[in-house]
Amino acid sequence: MEAEAPPQPQASCRIVAQDVEIRCPYHAIDGDRHTITYTDLTDGAVRMADILATNNQSEILNDPLQPLGWATQVTVVSPGLNRALTAKQRVNCASQIDCLTSMWYVYHDERNAGPDDDEWVHINLSSLGLASPYEAHGWSTWLNNDLALFNALAAPNGTGWITEQEENTPQIYALRISGSPRVELFAPDRLENQNCLTGRVNAQPPRQADQCFDGQRLSIVRRCYDEPVTSAAYSRHNTRLVNDASSGACIPGPQQNVPVLRTFVVELNAFCEPKQHFADLTPVHEPATSPEHRAMGVTPEWGEMLSAISDDGRFLALGVNRVDPDLVMNEECAGFQHNLTDTNNELSGNATRHTHVCELNDQLTCAGAPVAIPTEFAPIEDLAVPGFLPGTGAGDYSVLLNRVYSPIGGDRLSDIVRADSIAGNTNVAPLPLGPATGAMIIHRPTDP
Repeated sequence: MEAEAPPQPQASCRIVAQDVEIRCPYHAIDGDRHTITYTDLTDGAVRMADILATNNQSEILNDPLQPLGWATQVTVVSPGLNRALTAKQRVNCASQIDCLTSMWYVYHDERNAGPDDDEWVHINLSSLGLASPYEAHGWSTWLNNDLALFNALAAPNGTGWITEQEENTPQIYALRISGSPRVELFAPDRLENQNCLTGRVNAQPPRQADQCFDGQRLSIVRRCYDEPVTSAAYSRHNTRLVNDASSGACIPGPQQNVPVLRTFVVELNAFCEPKQHFADLTPVHEPATSPEHRAMGVTPEWGEMLSAISDDGRFLALGVNRVDPDLVMNEECAGFQHNLTDTNNELSGNATRHTHVCELNDQLTCAGAPVAIPTEFAPIEDLAVPGFLPGTGAGDYSVLLNRVYSPIGGDRLSDIVRADSIAGNTNVAPLPLGPATGAMIIHRPTDP
């Protein structure tokens, strides 16, 4: 007898303007009780919870949007708890452009009829100045309650879409809310570089909700196509043997030289302006170039990525591209055999993003080699998209991570784990939230 399919969520949200505005019931965020947001994979709802809550104790922040044709991936709440940026993707998309991830500004609309009629209003950033078509990678961060940053590739080649790797050059955009909400490039005179792909940007939370502070730190992930071709800076994608073009391809499609992803940290002044130009920044750490770190899967990227900064600015977490060292030495196409999107296809995966943590020195680089968060499975699982929990001690920290383990012929595990490092010993434990993804910290201003 076949198991009954889970009930489909009912529409509680409504479309006001197709692809532009959605309105949903308002659910207030309690800053004393709610510390994280995440997407519940059982029904697609965005939930908020304390880090020790079970799924039954969590509460809905944003109702499921599947009945309206959208799935929410990641939601990042502002320091004032009244706004958010959320990444969405169409449930049933039919073309490359139709399937691109979009970014939406969400705000609390206090309606006059009473608090029970309040709404969360979702506005596609394409209506606030972000050129279309565009793809937002999903990551965002708040410098303060009126200024959020995200990375996006907007209208490359006019109205078409990219066909070459070198055209994939997302930049850092700002959503400025004071006055009339609008999207524009962030600090283009200092940070824009159209020869580079920009990955996740992540900011140290503000001390006061409505302003930046001098010395506030921002991490930036980038790879640049104009970098001189050296063995340390490039690796060959889609090769049966790591970085060996003559060994043949693993999947249909071209082979290409892929530049390494590096992580940088820059400080801002009190006006939210970077103190340095990107050209003057030094990577926090130079990525390893051994075969286990060069191997790539379906997605052509390697190096150090998906970084995050602790509330006090002392620690940096970054995702290191790597594969199980036993696999890379004994199996062809090892990078494709981790975290499979199809557990019946052993070449449908990506190399692992394995979070490491380092302490930053005064030069905004790692004071020592980044330390790996312990893994549990073989081949190693994804431990990625880190976020620091508030309250780091002297040398101690706690990191929230999104974990994915999807082996050939097995069940896919997608959940949220917490890693606590105390006196040099790190313990990793899953949070009892059920199948989940897109876990993000709800950061509050760090000054009382």
